[in-house]
Amino acid sequence: MRDLCIPLETYAYDQEFACALLIGLLEPTLKRYGIKLTDAPDATSGEAAKSGTGAAAPSADAISISDSDTALQEEKVPSPHEPEPIDSSPSTDKEAPSQAGKIYGEMISELVQNLWRVCKEDCEVRLRAKIEEKQQQVTARVEAVQALRVRAVRAIMEVDGAQVSSFNPSAPDDSNNVLLYEASCMVNGIPVTLHVTYGNLIYRTMVPVFARTTVVPFEDVVNVAQTTSFGIQVVSMGLDTTKHTKGITIAMGLEVDLLFQLLHEIFSMHQREIRASITALPPLQQQETEKNPAELQKILCSEEEETKEDE
Repeated sequence: MRDLCIPLETYAYDQEFACALLIGLLEPTLKRYGIKLTDAPDATSGEAAKSGTGAAAPSADAISISDSDTALQEEKVPSPHEPEPIDSSPSTDKEAPSQAGKIYGEMISELVQNLWRVCKEDCEVRLRAKIEEKQQQVTARVEAVQALRVRAVRAIMEVDGAQVSSFNPSAPDDSNNVLLYEASCMVNGIPVTLHVTYGNLIYRTMVPVFARTTVVPFEDVVNVAQTTSFGIQVVSMGLDTTKHTKGITIAMGLEVDLLFQLLHEIFSMHQREIRASITALPPLQQQETEKNPAELQKILCSEEEETKEDE
């Protein structure tokens, strides 16, 4: 049981640790805007907490009565997981005619085998129940931290008066251009100033004369991974080869792990939006977009153009 649950616990711990890294990176921005993630728990968790509180404070009489009722029910109704008791004592009235041709040792061997079979089945049922319970616990923990990661990013994007990136001019109320993170780092071996927004990854070279600004939409990102280059931890981002000649490698100081969590979370949020858009399409268009992702981009662009024309 322990060996089976260790991978589940490890996965839950990794997700919680990744969430802590992301919150640590966004903490200065959250404090600047006065955002508290614990101020807005969802209604489901609130109702669950209330019901749990109400159920956790019964009177002593109620506890004693319920315990006595439970004891009586357990005496009357056997538990479905408990093995049925097997009478190992030989009965001369019932078993003598049917077991007349068997010696005493064979009878004992059959009883032991039946008892072993019942105990084995009961252990398997209990083990499956424990594993399912552990999976439900781990699923709840992972869903909670993933929701917290999304809430942290969304809270900064939706706050009033949020600072937008100066490297990519846009409307003041454009939430996709809200500055989530700013730092100095190395991109593909060139010192740059990096801006991370929900819509784009923007960096400007620090060379005074040949300064150049590059805007990489997260829609063009294929994958985000953390690798090692010459013994240094870096963040590697694969880009769409039809639009970009090569990918991006970001190297920086101690915050490289935290930056990876932010970029990976934004990339995951965009991927979830794309999957939601695919499921919302008719079945024939779903097949086309699954085979050719570029087809989905054409459909989304055409819908945006129609919306602008209507306006």
